[in-house]
Amino acid sequence: MTDASPTAAATPLDAAHIDAQLAVTEQLWAPARVRGLTGSTQADLRLDVAESALRLGEWRLLLAGAQTAGRGRTGAAWLADPGQAVLLSLGTLLRARPLAWPRASLVAGLGAALALRARTGADIRIKWPNDLLVLHDGA
Repeated sequence: MTDASPTAAATPLDAAHIDAQLAVTEQLWAPARVRGLTGSTQADLRLDVAESALRLGEWRLLLAGAQTAGRGRTGAAWLADPGQAVLLSLGTLLRARPLAWPRASLVAGLGAALALRARTGADIRIKWPNDLLVLHDGA
């Protein structure tokens, strides 16, 4: 579902295309959510997962072209204007004990980096703990 609100920034992200790409994986995916503009992908995802009927092991991907109130590690602002970044949050319901949850975030970041690197050939690095950076020539 794409956010069609009048304040949404233009975004080239297409939920139907993303869903089609995810459908060929062996993973169980809920329909992707795409926003042109959001306050925070993480806040949106938390609300979406709380309100949806995700099944155990099913993942939800929420992407945005820009965000105005994102939070990074240690509460630092995580903002991006349109066209600066692809912002995303990925979530699922975990059966693991709460002590294992921080490791899940690290493993998800590493898995995403490896999968994107293999698919695109891009030089993708992890910024601790789970942010992905695409390095370009001269960056």
